[in-house]
Amino acid sequence: MAVGDDPAEIWTFDVCANTWHRSGVTLRSGRGAIAYDEAADLTVIFSDPVLAYDVDSDTLSVRSAAADRPGR
Repeated sequence: MAVGDDPAEIWTFDVCANTWHRSGVTLRSGRGAIAYDEAADLTVIFSDPVLAYDVDSDTLSVRSAAADRPGR
């Protein structure tokens, strides 16, 4: 499988090795905006719910469910 074949998979890029690595984490939905939080060293996935991916521990955690956010 090549990078980008499955939009629900999380891939990381190793700048030093110039290679892509597929993580063991798959999203329930391949949709949502993604941003990197440098201070927290996390990749944040703005979906429902909002998720945070930690590349060091290869874990995905729920940060906020829709019911927890104001205006919902």
